[in-house]
Amino acid sequence: MKLIAQATFAVSVLLLAACGSAPASVSPAASVPASTQAAASNLAPAASAPAVTSKPASSSQPSSGVAKVNFAYSNLTAALMWLGIAQQSGIFQKNGLDVNASLIAGGANTSAALVAGELDVANVGGSEILSAAAGGAPVIMTAMTTPYYPFLLEVTADVKSPADLKGKKLGAITRGGSIDVALREWLPTVGLTPDNDVTILQMGSTQNLVPAMVNGSIQGTLSSPPDTLKLEANGFHSIADFSSIAAATAGNVVAEAWLAGHHDVMQRFVDSYVEAVVVQKKDKAQAEKVMQQMLKLDDVGMLDAAYDYYAAHTPTLPFVKPEQFKSAINALGPQNPKVRDVDLNSIIDPSFVQSAADRGLDKS
Repeated sequence: MKLIAQATFAVSVLLLAACGSAPASVSPAASVPASTQAAASNLAPAASAPAVTSKPASSSQPSSGVAKVNFAYSNLTAALMWLGIAQQSGIFQKNGLDVNASLIAGGANTSAALVAGELDVANVGGSEILSAAAGGAPVIMTAMTTPYYPFLLEVTADVKSPADLKGKKLGAITRGGSIDVALREWLPTVGLTPDNDVTILQMGSTQNLVPAMVNGSIQGTLSSPPDTLKLEANGFHSIADFSSIAAATAGNVVAEAWLAGHHDVMQRFVDSYVEAVVVQKKDKAQAEKVMQQMLKLDDVGMLDAAYDYYAAHTPTLPFVKPEQFKSAINALGPQNPKVRDVDLNSIIDPSFVQSAADRGLDKS
């Protein structure tokens, strides 16, 4: 993991420079707390492959027919139920995949590891991939696993309405990340200017947001179940629901060169996602068991709330569409005009999801 952290941080700086800024708050993978790494390991069975190494992605498909896939995600949330289900129920194995899943905190860092060839597939935000593409990185999103903002705006007790946010500090993860983009898009709709009326602080990791609210470092943040319940148990409350806003919040992304040589592997990976979501929606007990392990959470009420939220919102067929990037372009454009020039059709490939749909995998 040391190698991946060093290379990831170096490439992250290059990607962020292409976006017009490289905030010091972006944390390399090595900064992930031990407790978070332990929770991340629960996405896979005890016999899972070792940690992601810096081995080139091109060597990830052995001649045996079982494809080894180095996969990483940028935030550990309940939205990854599908991954845990695919690992623990044998769906990946059935589809001839040996998936090594790891957490690299922050979308920019995860994107950088993908561009550097340390990963085969990454689950990151559309805004990070858009920024990478604007900087010349040949990346392709094959599935939009979270095509909406899965957030509630949780705030301190003194904030009764959006107008009360003026002069307050809100927490995001990284500049250009999904929470940051969502806030920058939403604030002007309620008459507030980001970085002027409201300060947006970059906290580096999803796991840092709840503690920052509790210790008073920030007065608001976007949060998803079950973290929303944790915040509300500490006296915070919600004043806005972002789930109705279409957005490229998170999706599975590959490097163009890797995809050219691993088309069948990508199809099997997308098939596994679809099959896992079918299980997720049908088997609440199994889905909650996965969440319990990956989030280190035993509270039944919180597990129920998270399951109900994501069962209702997670797409079984995660089609990726150009219009899903509109929010990211609007938020990133003023900082990095190059994102407006990206040909969105050149960075998406919905054919894998279409194939799964054509074969009726979502009906199984």
